[in-house]
Amino acid sequence: MNIEQTRETCLAMHPNVEEGCPFESLGHPDIAFKIAGKIFAYLCMPDAPSCEHVGTSNLIVLKCDPGRALELREQYPGIIEPAWHWNKKYWNQIRYDKLPEAKVKELIAESFRLVIDKLPKKIQKELFETI
Repeated sequence: MNIEQTRETCLAMHPNVEEGCPFESLGHPDIAFKIAGKIFAYLCMPDAPSCEHVGTSNLIVLKCDPGRALELREQYPGIIEPAWHWNKKYWNQIRYDKLPEAKVKELIAESFRLVIDKLPKKIQKELFETI
């Protein structure tokens, strides 16, 4: 997948997904994708400081179940890694251009679901009544 396809996949998760650059004032033009104010994906922009440490700009940070996160890191070494500056127990950085499109979409959907599942039931209900 390329960066635009990855972005579109994040936006397609729900009509209420919001995108923004919460750290732009700190020199990080990366895009955070949120649902009900909670980040479920963080897309690194090409040549942004947040991606320079790994020598690539094709990164997305996604939430993951802790056990599955370890499994994915073992299965895809150098492609799925603990996310830099994020809680490494729950967040992976993924080189989206190195995985099959279906796998990237699956991981984005999983991250979205994990964030939704942590929202209060009332908010969950409201989100899915609007669809």
